[in-house]
Amino acid sequence: MGDNILATNLKLLRRRILGNPWIAEVTVERELPDAIHIYVEEHVPAAIARFDQDYFVSTSGKIIKAIGDTEAIDIPRLTGLTLADLVPDNGARRPRATRTFLKVVELSRLDGSVLPLHDIDRIDIDPLIGVTLSAFQNRIAIKLGRDGYTEKFNRIRDMVAYLREGKHLQHVASIDLNDLDRVVVGAVGKDPLLGVCYRKET
Repeated sequence: MGDNILATNLKLLRRRILGNPWIAEVTVERELPDAIHIYVEEHVPAAIARFDQDYFVSTSGKIIKAIGDTEAIDIPRLTGLTLADLVPDNGARRPRATRTFLKVVELSRLDGSVLPLHDIDRIDIDPLIGVTLSAFQNRIAIKLGRDGYTEKFNRIRDMVAYLREGKHLQHVASIDLNDLDRVVVGAVGKDPLLGVCYRKET
């Protein structure tokens, strides 16, 4: 109180706020005679990736910060990306692996998504086989392949609803959606899922 509002260095103030690693963007505006407005956009953590140590990765595909001992957030582990895949956007086209990760995160964050981030334990991205998710309490391996993720998320929604209705989901080990016209469901152990039959509506 009592400071001259014209003497406040807005650029310095903005830089100091951006020094917090959780801050993605800041806008600082002066309103005479006596107000300064600060608009803050925070990073949203989407996954944890391990390089030399564990790091939070944001929903925009950027490294936020190294994870401290007391920081615990219910988000999936991410494997298959390198530090080079997650460098700040310099205008160049992002690597395919990064774009794949961002698409999966986008679909997981939609309202009513069958696979919200807190239900995914791991996101594994492989250049040859594509995306595999480990999800739900029994860590079902959901094999999404290399493309068509929007359609495959819709199919997962239908499959999970069907399996839950018959109380079969807890006996599922894997769901393979590499081929949208032929979804393969693997059972836990050696016992097949007897009596389970799902038909795509045409």
